[in-house]
Amino acid sequence: MVDISYHRKDRDGIPVFSANELENIGDALIKDFCPEVISKPREVDIEVFSEFYMGFKQDFQYLSHCGFILGMMVYENTDFIPVCDPQFRGAEFVHADKDTIIIDKSLLYPQKQHRYRFTLAHEAAGHGVLHRNLFNQKNAHNETILYGHDWLQCTDKVVAPTKNALKPATPVAWMEWQANILASAVLMPRLSIEKALKNCRNCRLWDVNDAYDIVVYISQLFNVSRQAALIRLQKLGYIDSKMIKLLAVMFSIF
Repeated sequence: MVDISYHRKDRDGIPVFSANELENIGDALIKDFCPEVISKPREVDIEVFSEFYMGFKQDFQYLSHCGFILGMMVYENTDFIPVCDPQFRGAEFVHADKDTIIIDKSLLYPQKQHRYRFTLAHEAAGHGVLHRNLFNQKNAHNETILYGHDWLQCTDKVVAPTKNALKPATPVAWMEWQANILASAVLMPRLSIEKALKNCRNCRLWDVNDAYDIVVYISQLFNVSRQAALIRLQKLGYIDSKMIKLLAVMFSIF
C-alpha cells in the first residue's frame, strides 16, 4: 500500500497535493497493484482494486430519488445511511459497516458502466487512499472535517473527470477534486497511456480526425467514457487545447 501519511495538511486538515503529486501516487498504486497494466496497457479491474487491494466492502442502494447521488464512502459503522425506494418515493435508514463503498443502483445498468467504474475509482482510489483517515480529525477551527457524519456522499456534480486545475473553495470540494484526479490516474495510468501511444505522433500535430480516433482508442482500451479519455489526454499533453473544443463537439460532451 502506498503511504501518504507524510503529506502536509491545510488549515482544515485536508492533505495537500498538487496534480503532479496525485499522478505520482497513481503511478505508485498501479505499480503495486497490477504492474502488468503498464507493460501491456489494458482495463484496470477497479472492483478487484477496491475489494482485495484496498479492503473495502461494496453495497448497492438507491441513494436518491433521481440518481443525483452516485456514491458514498462510509467511514464508521452506522445505522443511519439514508436510502430511497424509487417506486414508492419513500426513504429509510439502513445499516452500513465501516469501510463500505455504496454505489447507487442506477449505475448497474449496462449503459452506465463507465459512470460506475469512475464512481468506484473515485471512492476507492480517491477517498479511500487519500481521505480514509480523516474521520473525526479536527481542523484549525476545532471542527470535525466531515462535520460529524459517518459517511461522505458524492454527487453527479463532483464525480466526474476534472477539467479545472484550480483548488476548490471548500474542504469537501477540495477532497472531491483530489479524488477525481486520482481516480483518472488509476483508471488510465499515464505510464500505460505512454506505452499505448509510443508509436503515435504527438496529437498536437494531428488533425482532428486522428485525435478523434485516439480518444476512441484510449476509451476502449481502458474501458472509460470518451469524455474521461479526452480530458485525460488533454491533461497529459497529448491533445492541444485548441483541438479540445472541436473534439468535445464531435463527442457531444461538455
